Amino acid sequence: LEESRCGAVLVAEAIPVSVAAVELSRTSGKTPLQHALGDGEDFELVFAVSPADGEKLLRDPPVSGLVKVGECVESGLWLETAGTREPLAPTGWV
Repeated sequence: LEESRCGAVLVAEAIPVSVAAVELSRTSGKTPLQHALGDGEDFELVFAVSPADGEKLLRDPPVSGLVKVGECVESGLWLETAGTREPLAPTGWV
């Protein structure tokens, strides 16, 4: 995002959450979503395309598991939960 000089909104309900993240949340004090966003053991490929290309990809996915998790915006990193946006601090491995 920094290199592209833009921001992003991630939709909490669209973020893939592994079974391991759910299980770990039972003892860690973190939510499954916090584990999905910040742990380093689960890997997902994230890429950005135009809205039109995104619609095409979702309509006829070239690979299984393709999911829209958010969209690019002018600035900031946001998490949208039930329609409410809040700033999202980057977490995870640096």
